[in-house]
Amino acid sequence: MRWIDDRRVATVIQPFVSALARKQAKIDGETDLAKRRRRVKTPPACWPEVRLQLASVNYNKCWYTESKTDPGELDIDHFRPKGRVAGEVHPGYYWLAYNWRNFRIARKVSNTRNRRRAADDLFGKGDHFPLLTGVRASRPGDEGLESPSLLDPFVFAEAEAIYYASNGEPQLSPKFRDDPVMLERFKITRQLYNLDRFNGDRYRLITQIERYVDAVKIALGSHSEGVPIAADHPAMPFIEEIVRLIEPEAEFCSATRAFVATLPYWWVRSYLLRIPEAREAT
Repeated sequence: MRWIDDRRVATVIQPFVSALARKQAKIDGETDLAKRRRRVKTPPACWPEVRLQLASVNYNKCWYTESKTDPGELDIDHFRPKGRVAGEVHPGYYWLAYNWRNFRIARKVSNTRNRRRAADDLFGKGDHFPLLTGVRASRPGDEGLESPSLLDPFVFAEAEAIYYASNGEPQLSPKFRDDPVMLERFKITRQLYNLDRFNGDRYRLITQIERYVDAVKIALGSHSEGVPIAADHPAMPFIEEIVRLIEPEAEFCSATRAFVATLPYWWVRSYLLRIPEAREAT
């Protein structure tokens, strides 16, 4: 999971804010519960374009798993479920149904509740929104009383809490190793977002990087540390391939970056870790 800058989301959502607000106002003003539920379930006409624009913020990648797919395969997940809360008698956060700050882009494997074939466990977020502590909000403005279990890609520290091992498996970042609350939140997030679904895909990319690293080491030979590597040096094509796998638009780039950051070679610091950051800042 990577941090999603809500300022970028605000920019792409701007053309649709008025339509979303009108839709939300109709829901908020509806006193008949059955009619309100129907209004919640029926999105405005701009909904397909809203989804495409939100998907573009993270290069058509799921905000939870970082897997890349066709934009048509991505859903708008309501971080706080709009129509019901699983396991509770609750009407859902209907007052946030068309508030863009409650939108997250997710693949169906993360957003849809399902059961693993070979195990008796469930995965996928669905209408789940567990709380660690606090009181479940039942009206607008009470969200601050809640302490959500799920880590949120809109919150930088929470997105950074998910780390990846060299085998592609999600882990809690070492920064939070001694934080039992964050550990519990990570475990719940890992299951509900179905983060393990793509462990093999992450591992294949990491092994691909390992092969490129070996090729760079051979090509560099006795090249002195700190001496610039010429653009036509035999090592550069392999360095560029690694950059391609860790840049922001790359699939599973949090996992590939995490692996690259562990490499002890001087050229990693000089040529790999800086380039994607510079591209993302532009």
